[in-house]
Amino acid sequence: MFDRLQYKFVGKDISGRFAAVMMPVSFLILLLTGGFISENIHFQSADTIVYNLGSGWYYGRWMARVRILWINIEIPMLFFLLLGIGLIIMGIVGVILQYGEKAFYMYAQKYVPGIDPEPSTRLVFSYSAANAFKFFTVELIMWVKIILWSLLFIVPGIIKYYQYRLIPYLIASDPALSYSEAQQRSVDLMEGEKMDLFIMDLSFLGWTILDAFTAHILGAVWLRAYKESAYAAFFIDITRDGYPCPDNYFDFA
Repeated sequence: MFDRLQYKFVGKDISGRFAAVMMPVSFLILLLTGGFISENIHFQSADTIVYNLGSGWYYGRWMARVRILWINIEIPMLFFLLLGIGLIIMGIVGVILQYGEKAFYMYAQKYVPGIDPEPSTRLVFSYSAANAFKFFTVELIMWVKIILWSLLFIVPGIIKYYQYRLIPYLIASDPALSYSEAQQRSVDLMEGEKMDLFIMDLSFLGWTILDAFTAHILGAVWLRAYKESAYAAFFIDITRDGYPCPDNYFDFA
């Protein structure tokens, strides 16, 4: 039975204990996936560049026009090309780390203090790196399918989003699963749970708005840990598998 208050209670407990540990990871994921977007790019005018080159050289009218054309076209194109490539790489790394993050919060709720290794950020990075290709391909396939469904109508896209919601948790808990197996299991597990999870998402709306006003600093410091812990608690409860981590998970701690 879906118990939103219990999941959020667990989320608050786990985030209270591990928010400081996971703060660098939360900050890095928000940074890599575009959580912090406040860049303002300013270009110097072509006239200023031509006649204020720093070296004091003077370009003739024809050469000045050529240089203006090169500055106005080639440099911005090259800059935005490199920027685009950099953002894509950052996004990929951020997506991969999110799987290690999910595994961390599942592990944090199930580990036994004094017996199991203490949860640490090293676990997130090492586990993500070891399964990077699998995590990226799963995320790519999942979102391509959601987008394609959304192209038909918005509602089918939203339904598929919630049907596929557990795919990252299933793969994070068992990277040996194939995408098709994880998708089918997610669809089965989410049967009758989609509206409850949607309401749970809405219950975080106030915090999300407040997080936006803090430029996502609140998210990096605490809110992301709270939400991810709560969703991990939901996954652990709905799967009822006991320990939702792969057998070799300790090797990465």
